[in-house]
Amino acid sequence: MSVDRHLDLLGLFFVLAGLLAGLTALALVALGLGAVATALGAAETDMAAGFAAVLFIGFALTLAAFGACCASTGLGLRHRRHWSRPTALMLGLVSLLIVPFGTAIGVYAFWVLLRQRSRELLGAA
Repeated sequence: MSVDRHLDLLGLFFVLAGLLAGLTALALVALGLGAVATALGAAETDMAAGFAAVLFIGFALTLAAFGACCASTGLGLRHRRHWSRPTALMLGLVSLLIVPFGTAIGVYAFWVLLRQRSRELLGAA
């Protein structure tokens, strides 16, 4: 398989990872809103529900930002944008910590993007 096809496949993996991160973020927002409703419905101040709400919604925003970065980087790889290579390398490094699928995407990203032909296709020096 050529490096060109590997770049397309890696871009597709990043787009799918971004979509899955977005769906997970939506689920966390729903949990956070449930915690907010619990905190507001309690007779006395429910500190644990308030903390859970802040935690769920904060993590959802972080995950949504990560998903948006993954999706836009995947599209950039598929369209051969020069900025997508360093961004994909950074996201691949972060993805190594997300066992097991993120680790596979991270290793594959490094394997594809550190090749000389991919550097040429993406306009790196």
